[in-house]
Amino acid sequence: MRGRRTLPTFAGRAMVRRGRAGGRRTGKATAVSGGGLAALRRPDIRRLELGWGMSLAGTFGYTVAMLAYAYAEGGPTLVALYGVASTVPGALLTPVLMSLTDRVGGATMLTATTATRTLLVTLAGGLALAHFPAYAVVGLVAAAHSLSATFRPTQATLLPWLARTPAELTAATVTATMAENLAALLGPILAGTVLALADAATALLVSAGCLLLASLSVRGLDDPPAERAAHQPRRQGVLRDAAAGALALMRIGRPAGMVVLAFAQTFVRGALLVLLVVLALDTLSLGDDSIGWLNAAIGLGGLVGAAAASRLVGLHNLGRCFVAGVAGWGVGVLALSGAPTGVVAFAALVLVGLANAFQDAPAFILMPRLLGHEVAGRALGAFELVVMAGMASGSLVAPALADLWGVRTALLVIGSALVVLAVAYAAPFASIDREMPQAAPEVALLREVPVFAPLPLVVMEQLALEVEQHLHGDGETVVREGEPGECFYVVVEGRAAVSVAGESRPDLGPGDGFGEIALLRGVPRTATVTARGPLRLLSVRREQFLRDVSRNAVSSEEAEALARRRLAKDPP
Repeated sequence: MRGRRTLPTFAGRAMVRRGRAGGRRTGKATAVSGGGLAALRRPDIRRLELGWGMSLAGTFGYTVAMLAYAYAEGGPTLVALYGVASTVPGALLTPVLMSLTDRVGGATMLTATTATRTLLVTLAGGLALAHFPAYAVVGLVAAAHSLSATFRPTQATLLPWLARTPAELTAATVTATMAENLAALLGPILAGTVLALADAATALLVSAGCLLLASLSVRGLDDPPAERAAHQPRRQGVLRDAAAGALALMRIGRPAGMVVLAFAQTFVRGALLVLLVVLALDTLSLGDDSIGWLNAAIGLGGLVGAAAASRLVGLHNLGRCFVAGVAGWGVGVLALSGAPTGVVAFAALVLVGLANAFQDAPAFILMPRLLGHEVAGRALGAFELVVMAGMASGSLVAPALADLWGVRTALLVIGSALVVLAVAYAAPFASIDREMPQAAPEVALLREVPVFAPLPLVVMEQLALEVEQHLHGDGETVVREGEPGECFYVVVEGRAAVSVAGESRPDLGPGDGFGEIALLRGVPRTATVTARGPLRLLSVRREQFLRDVSRNAVSSEEAEALARRRLAKDPP
């Protein structure tokens, strides 16, 4: 085509900054907050977040119940055994289940695992009420917990297909962290209250009720449409997928920073599971219900931290926020080691929860952004393996540390080690922030075109990589009536004159698209479009246009409606 030549990328950026596609930047806080409200208005995101929150409320509830139950039945040894039994199987199972999720769909996997967990915890509560051996109760709850690790990585892989903009995706992930911390507050309080009024068996049954609500919520969740399969490569096997995910994870924060810090932080978390019970019941001489409200302190801090994270965490500082959160965990544990009273211990655990909010959300945004959505699911599965391995190791070692050094010294050592590791990896994660891939400016422009607006963020980012940019001088013809059509065009900057059978039609300006009729109907061009002054365009080729638009019901209907409106004014 005469006058057609590739433009430098700044042409798209200029339009995003100045034109209707870009809008005025009002700050990270507004973007995240507004994106969160928009995200929760989407039914599938709302179901996913509600299911996540209720699942966690049940998880935190039965964890508190089991800590009290195991300590009463077998002391610190049975508590540690529960910690190992609830994490080691999950560490081995999660990468395999995440690979299977790519085949059966995230919604199907969440429904199956959450329903199974509900059944197992209900059964455990019944056995505890009937005074069955403690190992049977521990085994059932541990089996249920081993399935819990698939929820967050599955959620993280689903959200990019449900969100529409990077701000919406970030806000939805921060909202998930807020739901986690709310559950971490309410779940232990609920379990602690039941422990004070009844017993651990009843607390297990109440927790199973929360899991049942989670099951009902995710049951209504739809898997992303067929477009997801169209954008994902063929899988080569479950074990190869898991290995590929692990290798990809090792590349984040070299040398293996994501793996090292995630293992260290969850090692401390696993150790804290045991050491906190000993500290509360033996050292501080608090009652059984204290296990509930001390764990609730982490949730309270997490709520405060999540509110702060929603304003401070952005794509530009994910790495630094992650490291700061890990370091904050260490500082909170250090404060806990010297707590003379339950009130001070509560305050220290609030600090731990606050740090957790800054560490958690960035980790689950970093992996898809750095590794790409094709690898992210497998990497997230490998990440959960690291998390489970850290929790298991910490739980297993904690009784020996308490016997060797005493509970306070043990907390002091593991807290200090975590801070030192976080400081050591500060530079690599700051480098990640500097090199973080940002959304292509073309994404914002394409999002303003009604035909493309309903497409998921993953598809939009892929489409933005495939578009071509063009420059036309005044009077140059872009498309000519009666010629074959191979592209859909979007005006970036300038104006274009339109004529049908020699008669003028309204001009096209920035953000307007044209060329859909020839692609959708398989007919020659029905109009002539000419540059009126300098004209900058993006083009999407026929194959990409039909692939992405036809696989999304809303986009397809919008494209057909546009074609019908234009044909109604100028029938062929």
